[in-house]
Amino acid sequence: MDAEKPYLYKTKEGITEFPITICPKHPFIAFDSYHSFRKGWHSEKEFYELFVFLLEYSKNKKLHLNLYFDPSDTNIKHILTNSKTDGIISLYSSILLD
Repeated sequence: MDAEKPYLYKTKEGITEFPITICPKHPFIAFDSYHSFRKGWHSEKEFYELFVFLLEYSKNKKLHLNLYFDPSDTNIKHILTNSKTDGIISLYSSILLD
């Protein structure tokens, strides 16, 4: 474990693991567009509210999020465009190279 990045786990082989962020309403299920829209567990409004909650929570607690949004879910672009991320979204490469 990296003392400066305790949210990351690095194996002895040097592989860095990014834990998947779970859905606040469905423990043990990833918060992603598949479970939200294709499984029908969240409306677009509820998905947006949960997404904003996760952003704020992670920002306040200084945690990272690992979310997967399938590009075929066209409503994702609208949701991300309208959310206030304040520059806190990073690519894996920027985290690993820090």
